[in-house]
Amino acid sequence: MNSIAPRLMTKEEACAYVRLKEGAFDLWIQAGRIPGPLDGTKRWDRHAIDAALDKLSGLRAESLPGLDQSSDFDDWMSEG
Repeated sequence: MNSIAPRLMTKEEACAYVRLKEGAFDLWIQAGRIPGPLDGTKRWDRHAIDAALDKLSGLRAESLPGLDQSSDFDDWMSEG
């Protein structure tokens, strides 16, 4: 049994990860709450989803030890 959590997820896996049905998941993407798939792929980055959810819940990546991803994420989100 593989205990490594995949960083890239299919849409089905990403929906299960955030516990949303596909329709709600699509609405969250359209609303900018969570990012869509990586450009040119049908895969979602688990870390990007985590960063988006951290931002929504008031947690900031820079406030967590060892993480400094919020500015990169914000740049990535503004490009899309």
